[in-house]
Amino acid sequence: GALKEHLSRISLDGPAQWVGVDALYDYFAEAMRADVAPGGVHEIWAAAQHALEKVPAEGHLARRLVKALAVLQAVGESDVLRPTTPVLAFALESDQETVEQAARYLVRRKLARRRKSDRTWELATGSEVDIEAAVREVLDRRFPTPLQLRRLLEEIIPPRPYLARRYN
Repeated sequence: GALKEHLSRISLDGPAQWVGVDALYDYFAEAMRADVAPGGVHEIWAAAQHALEKVPAEGHLARRLVKALAVLQAVGESDVLRPTTPVLAFALESDQETVEQAARYLVRRKLARRRKSDRTWELATGSEVDIEAAVREVLDRRFPTPLQLRRLLEEIIPPRPYLARRYN
């Protein structure tokens, strides 16, 4: 079927003569895009597509790395297939230093991040900005207008009553 057709178009010119993880992404990308159910991998696909749009075409290894990260993230966390630098280097048939440089490029572009706890790489999905906290911070820094100050002072320290003088 379709998978056999897709695999027949892939060039197996690497030393291992196998289908790379990045080639699997090319085949499953449409299915990942459509997987919008809770627990689905649409968000990973969206992050991968965003990263692929930001990485120039001449960044061949970086593009392959994005696809490999997407596949490994979609498969899920396991002790065997964690996207560490050595695993990614093996999957991409490259040396660890080159993969590390490509991954750091993605981090500089804010397309990926490295978890310090287990030294694994992951695509940056969604936004890390807490919009509500940012709005609160701006509101806290904003100085009140004179009218707002007056109302606040009147609530805290009510003005003394003012009696008009009698006229004649």
